[in-house]
Amino acid sequence: MSLPDWSELVKKDFPEMGPVTQKTLLAIAKHRHRCRGGMRIFTGRIWQDEEFEKRRRRVLSTPLP
Repeated sequence: MSLPDWSELVKKDFPEMGPVTQKTLLAIAKHRHRCRGGMRIFTGRIWQDEEFEKRRRRVLSTPLP
């Protein structure tokens, strides 16, 4: 069995993660030692999609000086 060349692996698309829900947050909290990324993920400080959109709308509606 031959392994694919590394350049082919780099070009490969990642699957869609889907929306971040409470179920996703619980899975991350349970397996946070396996998650790669920033300290926010490791410590479980992640927003659900609806929380993020709510904050995003509030920030974008704030007038600039």
